[in-house]
Amino acid sequence: MRPIADLAGRHLQLPERCVPTILRSGRRVSTPSGLSEYLNDHSFEPIIYYGGNYFDEQCLSRRFDEHGITEGIDHLERAHDLGITAQQELFGLFNRHKLDVVASALGFEYQDPTVTGFVVGSEYTRYLLEGEEPDWDRLKQYNNDDVTAQRTIVDHIRS
Repeated sequence: MRPIADLAGRHLQLPERCVPTILRSGRRVSTPSGLSEYLNDHSFEPIIYYGGNYFDEQCLSRRFDEHGITEGIDHLERAHDLGITAQQELFGLFNRHKLDVVASALGFEYQDPTVTGFVVGSEYTRYLLEGEEPDWDRLKQYNNDDVTAQRTIVDHIRS
């Protein structure tokens, strides 16, 4: 199994020093240009994310445009929205196909189940508007949980 990425930390645009854009073997890519370099260096590997609506691809495309990055954007053509696969392929003891619902039904346990995308978005918005520093370690743990939850789903689909 190749790397699983949480592209753009979902809907976040974290400060460059904190962006947990891709986690793979402990390596963090923390800038938009770093992401472009990472994608170029790993052009033979799939990009897997969980959105259910191609959101991350659209978000990344906008971020690349905003930062004037033209190299590497073509790698998004090999991106795969695992959320859409889950909607089309997985049937089970869940009534929604959100990442946390599906991964939990498959046995994944979140390190801190109280941290949700809404919480992360709220903390980040407060940071942008008021300068209030969030608990970056908590946000990184949320990101890591998302990546590991995706791995759980991919492993289930492949089994």
